[in-house]
Amino acid sequence: MKLGLLNIRPQYTDNNTPISVPNGTDYLASFINHHLPGWDAYVEYDEKRLMERKPDLVGLSSFTRTYNDAIKIAREIKNNFSVPVIIGGHHISALPDNLDYSMDIGVLGEGENTLLELVTLFEKGNFNEESFGAIDGIVYRNSAGKIIRTKARQLISELDTLPIPYRTMVKDVKGFWNQTIFTSRGCPFRCKYCAISEFWDKIRYHSPERVINELSELISKTKCEYITIHDDLFGINKKRLKLLVEAIRHEKIHQKVSFICNARASVFDDEICQMFVDMNIRSCVFGMESANDRILNYMKGSTNARQNQNALDLCKKYNIVAIPNFIIGFPTETKEEASDTYWFIRRNLNNLSDFRIFPACPLPGTHLWD
Repeated sequence: MKLGLLNIRPQYTDNNTPISVPNGTDYLASFINHHLPGWDAYVEYDEKRLMERKPDLVGLSSFTRTYNDAIKIAREIKNNFSVPVIIGGHHISALPDNLDYSMDIGVLGEGENTLLELVTLFEKGNFNEESFGAIDGIVYRNSAGKIIRTKARQLISELDTLPIPYRTMVKDVKGFWNQTIFTSRGCPFRCKYCAISEFWDKIRYHSPERVINELSELISKTKCEYITIHDDLFGINKKRLKLLVEAIRHEKIHQKVSFICNARASVFDDEICQMFVDMNIRSCVFGMESANDRILNYMKGSTNARQNQNALDLCKKYNIVAIPNFIIGFPTETKEEASDTYWFIRRNLNNLSDFRIFPACPLPGTHLWD
């Protein structure tokens, strides 16, 4: 039997946007194929190609930005094919009442075990309302059309039990393929604009041994020259980081690829920088967000503009490319406070190869939305 998983992306018009692999659907396909050998779980980026392979069950993955596309696709599938449709991702997890009538099930939060149980139900011919109530971490409509939400799914405690994910790369997709790795899930901080901490709830780690195995397999198969560490925040645990750096250097992985990662200015110091250099991290992305202390404290807590400046100075000292992100228009921000960010960028412009400015956007599942 076949499970078709569709990764719904925004409609980009050029090839300058990175397509990161693996993504959530790659993890799901790998998990299903690992636990249910009789199934063929596959990932597509195009609805037409997805349905040409005649899946018995369809899964859609969507963020808020693409949720209207997900509804449109689900309705088209329901109108033209007699297959159940499952929706997962950040949007439905934050707003389960948004489940459209064209969607049979919404998977809330971490999806591997939930999807496995749903696929098993389908395989046994029990994909119905009477069985759904026993599945944790889902939302569905009963026969009366009422939204039913089951109790929360427990997170996977040992990430190493997940199989190394597929990295599905297809033709005719706008963008370029960006090889990534997740060494952890979650973030210990609770920034008001970010949905990650609510989605993952807490931070969990892969062991250094598992990370090395996945890196070695990735380098061997793709011959890539750089890898994005897609952790929401990398290097926060210094003890683990030291073990990981030692393992990377022992296997000489630092001589084969360079890395880019996400870091946080308030915990960035010389010790972390030296370890980053030792494992050949060339670039760090920082969510600096503002250069005004009042706004920073409101948005992030326990961080200030001095720490942002220190992070940039440290990157210059260790020859690491710093890529800061900023948010403009956060609630209560004045023009004067926004100008602090402008002048902060101007002062550091010669040391920045890139920076990004985003408008404040209330995303479901964040304090800003509430």
